[in-house]
Parts: sequence; C-alpha cells; structure tokens
Amino acid sequence: MIESSFDRTLSLMRQLSKIDSTTAERWKNIPSKALIVVGPKASVTSSGQVASCLTLNLLSRLYPILTQLDVMVRDETLHYRLPLFDDSTLRGSMESFVRLVEPECEVKFVSNPDGKYDATLAVGNVDRGADIVIASSGWTAFLGSSKLSQDFDSANPIGGMVVASLGAAEVFKRVYKSKADRMNLQPTEYDPRERIRPVNKEVAFCCLDYKLRDCSHELPERIHIQDAVITGAGAGGGALLYALSSIPSLSGKLRLIDPDSIRPSNLNRYIYATRADAVNERLKVHVCKDLLDGSTQLVTEAYPIPYQEFATQNPDRRFGLVVSTVDTSQTRLAIQWDLPKLILDAAADGSSFYVRRVKLGLTDCLACTHTQTNGNGPSLEQSLAEITGLPEGEIVRLRTTKAPFEPSHIQAMRDKSQQFGFPLPNVGEAVDDWFLYHCGDLFQYTQEMAVPVPFATTLPGLLLAAQLLRLASLPEIDAPSHFMMDMLSSLDLAQATTRRPRPGCSLCDDSSTMEYYRKKYSGGVVL
Repeated sequence: MIESSFDRTLSLMRQLSKIDSTTAERWKNIPSKALIVVGPKASVTSSGQVASCLTLNLLSRLYPILTQLDVMVRDETLHYRLPLFDDSTLRGSMESFVRLVEPECEVKFVSNPDGKYDATLAVGNVDRGADIVIASSGWTAFLGSSKLSQDFDSANPIGGMVVASLGAAEVFKRVYKSKADRMNLQPTEYDPRERIRPVNKEVAFCCLDYKLRDCSHELPERIHIQDAVITGAGAGGGALLYALSSIPSLSGKLRLIDPDSIRPSNLNRYIYATRADAVNERLKVHVCKDLLDGSTQLVTEAYPIPYQEFATQNPDRRFGLVVSTVDTSQTRLAIQWDLPKLILDAAADGSSFYVRRVKLGLTDCLACTHTQTNGNGPSLEQSLAEITGLPEGEIVRLRTTKAPFEPSHIQAMRDKSQQFGFPLPNVGEAVDDWFLYHCGDLFQYTQEMAVPVPFATTLPGLLLAAQLLRLASLPEIDAPSHFMMDMLSSLDLAQATTRRPRPGCSLCDDSSTMEYYRKKYSGGVVL
C-alpha cells in the first residue's frame, strides 16, 4: 500500500461515522470549502501573524474533510517568523508554506471571495461576516461567532497558536456536519454530529491555568529551560517543539527522543513537517532539532532511539523534567518508574485529549492510570495480540521501537486474518500505521486506540509548551494538574482538575518508593 497524507484522515472518517471504506472514499468527491480572512490588526501584529500562519497550516492539512481553502490576506511585512513560513511578507510566507507542504486540499489566495463556504474564519476582527472570529492577547485565546471585544495586541506566540488550533476545530465542526449531512450519512450511536457544539458566544481561555478568563501575564523577555527530556516527536511532541521554536530568546537544553521517521500519512497532523521530510523519511528528532537550532538559543540533542534505550544510557535516571507524548502505556510506565522529578504528559484519543502534570506524592502518577491491573480492561497490545496471533511481547516491541513488520510476522498472522477478515500488513509497514489505517476493519475487536482528529493532537502539544514555559519563567502561577477536552464540544465543558494519588497504587502509594524518590532529588531545585 502506497501511503498518502490523508490516509489517517480517511480512517478517522470511517471511525467517526461508522462507515466502510467505500463510503469513506466519498469524502474526497464531495466539495467542501472554507475561507480564512485575516483582519487588518492581525495582519500587522506578531501574534496575529502567528495565528494566521498556523490556521493555514492546520486547515490545509484537513483533506478530504476540506477540499478547498481560500485565503484573503494583505501582503504586510512579516514581523514574526514561524517555521515553514520563510518570506519577508505575510502573504508571501503563506504561499511559500503551501509550496513546501503541497497539501491535497486546494489552497487559493483571493482578493474578493465569492461563492458559498461551509465555514468562514476571521483572524481578528473584520468588516465582513464570519462564522468564527479568533484573537489572542498574551497567554489568552479569544474566540466567538461575531466581533470580539479583544483583537491581537501582543508578541506572545503561544496565545496565537492556541487560538488557531481552537479556530481550526470550529471550522472542522461546521464542515464535518455540512458534508456528512450532504452525504446523507445515517445517524449512529455516538454520532459526532450530536456532540458538536459550535462556539456561539465570546470565550476567553487562559493557556496557563486553563481558566475561562483573560490572564494578563507577560511573556518574559528571556526564558531558560534547565534540562528537559522530550519523549515523542510526533503530532503532540512536534507541536510542542514547533511552539518552542517560535521563541528566539529561549535558552537551555532539550533532549529529543523518538526512533521513528516522518512518512506521508503523518502530514495530516505534523505541523512541523513538509512533503520533502516525508518523501525522504527524515527522522522526526532530526527535523525538530533543525527547527530549534535554527531559531532559538537552545542546546538540543537528538536521540533516534526508544526511551527505554535512552534511559539505559543514563544509569542514574536523574531527570528533572520529562515530557511524555508517547504512544504506549509500557513506555509511559517506564518513564514513571524512572522517577523523574516532574512529568508533563499528553495524549489524544479521537476528538478528545488530555494534558497532565505529575509530581509524585502530590498528584496521581502515570502508574495510577496506565497499570493494566487497575480494572480498565485489556491494553491495546493485549487486544492486538489476540486479534493478530502475534505474542503480546512482540506487539509491545514493534510499537515501542517502531520496527516494521517482517515476513515472519505476516506469515504468523495469516490464520487470524482469515478468521477475522482483516487485511494483512505489508512488509516494512509500521504496526501503528497498519492498525490506524485499518481500524475500521478491526473496530469490532478493539476500540482502545482511536484515530485522533488532527488538531486534537496539536492543541495538547501547544498547551504542553505553555506549561513548560510557565514552570520555567512563571512558577508562581498555579495550574490544575489535569486538563481534558473534547474538541467537538465547547471550552466551557472542558475539565480542569487536580487529581490526587490513587490509593493502592504500586508506585506513588508505596512508602519505600516514595522515600527513594525524595532522597534522589534531595537538595535539588523543586520545579
């Protein structure tokens, strides 16, 4: 099977709408249009230009949900350079981005938009009508369905990026419902159209503490990250690193860990990746390192190996901060059992995501939620082992190391393939790519791993960046340990809580483990 950049998006459509492959293919044949209008203030302010560029980045990758994207933007001098947007003007940078990514979605730059659009998004206040209006001020994202009380007015890129992701979700809601209705898709149990809640009033969202409020804190002129280990450079981890690369004064040290390379099927949600990166199958950590080295003062080290192998190269396991955006429960448990001083963790599942902070003894830990004996049923690896006939340990190895299927794997899967009727993988195909592409065929056997909505992986990465910067420069600002959101719903239904350790947890409720943890970092700086 030859990969395309929209394979995962088609799998998402099959999963969301409970449809077969043939019906999913119809998404490519039914036109759907959206319009981005960049307002006068957004086109000349740093945060507005950031939001404009990332909105284009996200929406242009949404094919075949979106087949045409029109952009109305003035050709103003570019004040803030984002990765992949490399020109002296805003419009020129957006045009150069389209050439780099080569999206299947047709992108047109227009002066006088005409015709009917499934969704219109205004970046900043504009004179013409729009379904969605977005803006940011510092760490605060503003969105609504009409003119906002606030327009873009700061140089903080994080607020602009977060509101761009929220705006992309609003476009998705409208386009998905419009297109599904035109396809006459029959309502199903858990039909996403029933969960969609388009924004209908002005909302302010603070990236630092997840509250629905305007937070006035300034982005410090200089921010130093002492030493952070970033595990996972895919959609979420890549969005985190993309956000950090937009802060030129950022200094410190990052160690980037991910054994995998970029492939065409990643392009629908990797906001840092280009068509050339996918064609050349560049290693994720090398692409991200290039972004950071070319735009910040950070010292970066790239490790194209699994986390477990990286950990063996650091026998003392003294990690002050580990950021986890990995795919498997086994790797999350390995990270937790190495007892970092602090963990930032994020994951997406379908249209939902979470961001969490783990401090042993104060919050629940990764073992509280990822240990398989906690009554939550079989793991994905256990389910896949039962379906495929491969040993669970081999499934874990393939997912952790990103190793491809070999002929011996495919031979061992033949009997189960005939029994359950699922398609065999190709030699050289990665297990996660195979599963996510064919999840519609396998959905009746396991539902644990849902294909994520593209921007539902971007937003948690951006919020991780906000938390990392908060810890490094604004530690006096408190934030809940958990934030959870369904991107098809609304911000006022998101949940921000602080979760305490789970009684009986084999790690954080074990006195000897906690004593070792305290001694490990005694005298150190508390993050």
